[in-house]
Amino acid sequence: MEHQDVLLICQKLGLEEDLVLKLYEAFMEKYPAGEMTKQEFVDYSQEKDDTAEETVSEALFNIFDKDSSGSMDFSEYLMASRASKVGSTSLLPRREGEDFVLPEP
Repeated sequence: MEHQDVLLICQKLGLEEDLVLKLYEAFMEKYPAGEMTKQEFVDYSQEKDDTAEETVSEALFNIFDKDSSGSMDFSEYLMASRASKVGSTSLLPRREGEDFVLPEP
């Protein structure tokens, strides 16, 4: 990911650069192709939030799949997860005594 893309995400979402880079690293580890499919997003949403409804997750995917590619890249994923209860930091591994929390916009 280019530095200017990181800065743009930070500006749009009000996130710290270090957090965006950690999230990107975690996303790439889980999705090495750099994209997640609609079904992967739906499955992931339901895994992280057992109250998530499939139709809501699908609708979120469709809204944030800006280029209508049928898959979601990191920035699209980050915006969709920010708009949902799933929360993008759920990709990060938890360490005892450490909690990653996204700041409110």
